[in-house]
Amino acid sequence: MKRKDWKALLAIPLMAVCLSACGENTVQDKKPQETAGSPATGAGSVCKTFAACEPLAIKGDAQAQYELASMFHEGRGTAKSRISAIYWFGNSAQKGYADASARREAILKDLEKSAGQGDAEAQCDLAWMYWHGYGLPRDNAKAVAWFEKSAGKGNIKAQYSLGEIYTDDRWVQQDLAKAAHWFEEAAKQGDAKAQNKLSTIYYLGKGVPQDYAKARYWAEKSAGQGNDEGQVLLGWLYEKGYSVPQDYAKAKDLYEKAALQGNQKGQDKLAVFYRLGKGTPKDPAKANYWADKAMQQGDCGSAGGC
Repeated sequence: MKRKDWKALLAIPLMAVCLSACGENTVQDKKPQETAGSPATGAGSVCKTFAACEPLAIKGDAQAQYELASMFHEGRGTAKSRISAIYWFGNSAQKGYADASARREAILKDLEKSAGQGDAEAQCDLAWMYWHGYGLPRDNAKAVAWFEKSAGKGNIKAQYSLGEIYTDDRWVQQDLAKAAHWFEEAAKQGDAKAQNKLSTIYYLGKGVPQDYAKARYWAEKSAGQGNDEGQVLLGWLYEKGYSVPQDYAKAKDLYEKAALQGNQKGQDKLAVFYRLGKGTPKDPAKANYWADKAMQQGDCGSAGGC
């Protein structure tokens, strides 16, 4: 594997940075699909449970959207989520349903008040909404400003989000030094994904001086928590002998751990190790098995592998 291939580990998905809600874990990522003839009053669509309301809300039923929003707001049948309540009340309000607009504005006002008073989770939630255009018009500048306020108070998700945002120049001006800073803040608090990102940054020497020892340190932290990307990077360091004695057996074991989690790079590297007998006896059957697993996930790019 060529050194440049590791740049992919810092890539951001094409459509948007993949961020989870900051203080909540129930944000729905399925946008409602408008359906012709959806009644503004939700006639015939009364639903009493979360499981019954969600599919109707997604199809565009105004009453179901209102009921779903109420469930998120009150924590009925699901965990409370201000973000999802705002989002679904907003969708219901667009169809002119009852007091959906007033309820949306009340929750949003409360969220903005909490954020303005320094609540780190509220700040991160507000940033998340601005970043994704989820319940609010998308505004990258406001999102970054709120993420930075939250991150400055130690919110891990805000710190990690800023690291990803500053890595990619499609959304804001790229600043790899800032990315490294925020990934490190989250990594110090034990975030496995941030530890892997920081390890990769030190390996590449992007935004920080290249430092294989620090790359190994953070890769070990990430891999130790079961992060598959961290396992692959640590395996690569052992395979090449960067800041550690070259050890094919350890590299093979790390690639295997990642491969068993479905990591394509780990599967591809494990196939190569079995084919060449690196750190393990040659085994063409296992080599073919793992190569097939890797290829099932998509084009590995070249004959050189994933």
